[in-house]
Amino acid sequence: MKLQIGLIGASLVWEQVCRQEGVPYKTIDLSAGLLNDTCSLIVVTRALTRDESELTQQYLRRGGAVIGFALYMTTLAGMSTHEQRLDYLVADEDGPFAGIHLMDLGIKGFIPREADQMRTQTNTRAIFAGPFGGGFAVILPFDVAAVLTDTR
Repeated sequence: MKLQIGLIGASLVWEQVCRQEGVPYKTIDLSAGLLNDTCSLIVVTRALTRDESELTQQYLRRGGAVIGFALYMTTLAGMSTHEQRLDYLVADEDGPFAGIHLMDLGIKGFIPREADQMRTQTNTRAIFAGPFGGGFAVILPFDVAAVLTDTR
């Protein structure tokens, strides 16, 4: 497996994040297959079609990893969300996001039912991070591109 991020759909924001972090990436076509051999992580940058969702589930079953906005990934494994205002998120001291002390958002979010990380202003969990569909997933309650390009 290559250490490379596969972007499902072009995203200037995710491309910039990858360049900033020094991680190789490429925009991928899920219908081409062989994702486990070419990508160590898939970033879901837009809503998945039914076929893309099935291919992503196959990738996960073979031990792949995905990250993306909950609304873009609702077709994966019957996931559901609930809408909530996200003024901010804070991390637990001992969780995987402990280095992120505060995320100031001020947006409408869509929290995955499975959320188990980071807390909102109402003390509810907002992010899912863990085993998912045979692989690993980080499911965010917001679209990273929208948050990083918010000019308010």
